Amino acid sequence: ASEGYVFTGWELPDGVSLLDGYSLTDSTIKFIMPANHVNVTANFEEEVIPDPEIASFDYKITQKKGGVWGYLKWTEVKGYIENLKYDNGESVSGEVSFDVIIKDRQGNVKASQTFTRTFDNGEFRFTSNDAMLIIDDYAFNPNWPEYDENVYITINGISGNRI
Repeated sequence: ASEGYVFTGWELPDGVSLLDGYSLTDSTIKFIMPANHVNVTANFEEEVIPDPEIASFDYKITQKKGGVWGYLKWTEVKGYIENLKYDNGESVSGEVSFDVIIKDRQGNVKASQTFTRTFDNGEFRFTSNDAMLIIDDYAFNPNWPEYDENVYITINGISGNRI
């Protein structure tokens, strides 16, 4: 097949039958040639390759120690999301929508947010502002996560436009 096309099957004229063991979708077929000439047509269609799914993964960022507990402390939360890949192993580049779910050490969901960000070769800088968008409602909560310096994030890829 020409590049960008895939074989879909054969078309035979009326009265021409395949030999046993062959199907119209086989790449090679055999039939009994009639006394007159026949036109056998190979059918192709444009290959459609869907964008692969973004693999979900768990990611951990560490808030810097020190500072006053509360809103300002959360502005120190930052880190990289690295090696984000599609399920076919290709690094994610381009605009990606994904859910970020923040959990405590026990796995309880504390906050979530949907983001659309541009990744470059699987990498995106997770900034203080991004952290604030997600956990603003919890910034003044004295019960979480004062005992835990790590913030656990699950990235669930929604969609991506490859570039």
